[in-house]
Amino acid sequence: MLLAEAGSLVSLTPTYHIALPPGEAIILVACVAARTPAARFTHPRIAAATARLLHFRHDLPTGGKYWTSQAGVAFYFVVPKTAITLTGVPGYSYVPVTVGGHPFTLNVSGGTLAPPLTGWCDWVAPTAHLTVTNRIGELRWLAQAAWEPATAQAHGIRLTVPALTVAETAQYRALIAAQVGRARLGVGARIQVAPGWDGVGQATVTGIQARRQRLTAQDTTGYGWAIPYRALDWSATCALNGWELGPLAALPAAWNRLDPVTEDSAAE
Repeated sequence: MLLAEAGSLVSLTPTYHIALPPGEAIILVACVAARTPAARFTHPRIAAATARLLHFRHDLPTGGKYWTSQAGVAFYFVVPKTAITLTGVPGYSYVPVTVGGHPFTLNVSGGTLAPPLTGWCDWVAPTAHLTVTNRIGELRWLAQAAWEPATAQAHGIRLTVPALTVAETAQYRALIAAQVGRARLGVGARIQVAPGWDGVGQATVTGIQARRQRLTAQDTTGYGWAIPYRALDWSATCALNGWELGPLAALPAAWNRLDPVTEDSAAE
């Protein structure tokens, strides 16, 4: 079913519904990891782009869960509803669609409905996020289906792109440092252990247990330590070894072809 032909509420089954926003288009947000070729994707139909912290939930067999984060880049596309089709498969917070004939998944909020409706409803917002992709081909498909920024403006589409806060900017740079450090860490490298981890301070790596995310190291007194990766100050470790973080550490420039970018001046 084309979104352009759907109403405000689509019932795929008696107990599964999808609420759709009004208007002729939806702003689709595609996020990619910062240190991938997809982060450098360019196209005249991209409405906006900005640095973004990406958070991932991991479910354990025991029923528990934990979260990890990555530095990323978010691309915004204004896609007309005539180019978006519901597949008809219940997604329960992950709504499967096609955009220009290509498969994507909307990552949305959902919940149970109050009477007279029953069951679950997924709410698709006017600005909807897709599940994270690192494929340039998928970004190209979105761009091909999207309106030109001038067309979006002519249809009254407006867009606010939030910049990272001061705290988010620091976390973003630390995540870039962690990626660089993990890739280059080896025997003989110098490390800086974060405060609060047994007072190790600086040490020299003597062994790597990458699968266990641990290393062994010798401190300045000659004492040996077993240290988990999470205990390292990656920014300081990169600096100790002269490992360049590259241009991404300065954050990708945020830009918006529809409206001014929402800036956090303290983060500059």
